[in-house]
Amino acid sequence: MNSSRLVIQLLHSRWTKASRGGDGAVTRAELPLASHLPLESFAAPITLHTVRFWERDDFVPSDGVTRFDTIAELPLRDLTIRPASDGVSVVHIRDQLNAAIADRLYTDEFGNTVYGIDAFSLSDGEWGQIQYNGRYTCIDSGRWWYEQSVYNIGLFTDIDVKRFTATDPIDRFVELATLH
Repeated sequence: MNSSRLVIQLLHSRWTKASRGGDGAVTRAELPLASHLPLESFAAPITLHTVRFWERDDFVPSDGVTRFDTIAELPLRDLTIRPASDGVSVVHIRDQLNAAIADRLYTDEFGNTVYGIDAFSLSDGEWGQIQYNGRYTCIDSGRWWYEQSVYNIGLFTDIDVKRFTATDPIDRFVELATLH
């Protein structure tokens, strides 16, 4: 990664059946797929900028930035980021608790279910986007909810807070299931 900064932005929305239609659906449809980066997103070798849009907060965004020194420190359950000779490679890890992934699973040549799928690779100055959704059920209560996650991942040598909103990614990985 040389002197590049790895900048990861997660836009995460969560809602229940109450927002599947009507005003809630309209609001959700208007949620952004990228956001300006706080300047502090460039203050460490690796940063995670998280923006949450949750129904319980009327989809009003709340955000924060966490800094890391190494990729191994990243608390990501749905991504694996690996150093590569000329940048990084990004793998999307499908959540086995996601009830909406049944139509997206595939098997390898040995018949094993594959949960990790190569999304893209990045070199200096490039960024990519991963977008996926899901439906989840609470084991204890049986209540269920929906989520959508959008990751914007960039390998940057310069500081540009509008990078994810003013330019297009070099690659997009999209897995959107029909949510019932």
